[in-house]
Amino acid sequence: MNYNNYSTGTELKSELRDLKLKVISNEYKFEINKDSIKQLSNELNFIKSTLPDEIISGSIVLRLYGLIKRDINDIDILLRDKNLYSSYNKSGYCDDENEILNRLGFKTFNYKSWFLSKKRSFKVDFFENPDAPFDLVNIGGVKLKIHNPMEVINYKLQLCSSYAASSGAKHNLDLTGIFRYMNMLDYANKHSAPDLENK
Repeated sequence: MNYNNYSTGTELKSELRDLKLKVISNEYKFEINKDSIKQLSNELNFIKSTLPDEIISGSIVLRLYGLIKRDINDIDILLRDKNLYSSYNKSGYCDDENEILNRLGFKTFNYKSWFLSKKRSFKVDFFENPDAPFDLVNIGGVKLKIHNPMEVINYKLQLCSSYAASSGAKHNLDLTGIFRYMNMLDYANKHSAPDLENK
């Protein structure tokens, strides 16, 4: 794999195939990262209060599983019913981002976890996808619907291939970082086992 900041499409597809095989063979299992839950506590409290029945998707899912470390600019939500809200804002998107077929648009929410807390604003990007696979994850006593991380990774790869550099670069960086991290884990696991033959 190319260890510059970006990877080629061929490299990313090869890494994705390897990851799928590892997941199928139970060599790798996606697990929610406890530190990420703490770091994303504001976002998660907002989701629990405002959108508890919808599917959480996008980069926040990858952050929850500890696969990426960068800050989350918005929250991606998959809706079963696109009419949950009467309108969505589509201004500010790049031209290629507007071409994503199931994108409904975004809404900005002002949220306070309790009456003395600081008001925070959250930008939520909505997509229509009623059939998306998800896992029910208990976070702080509330079961949230988390989009299958393999689906999120696969979708990011599609965006890398289909859209211009303006939005594709971000997804390429995310995927390059994810596969680099997983290759480092794989290397560490293979070299941490004791050499029993020499004992």
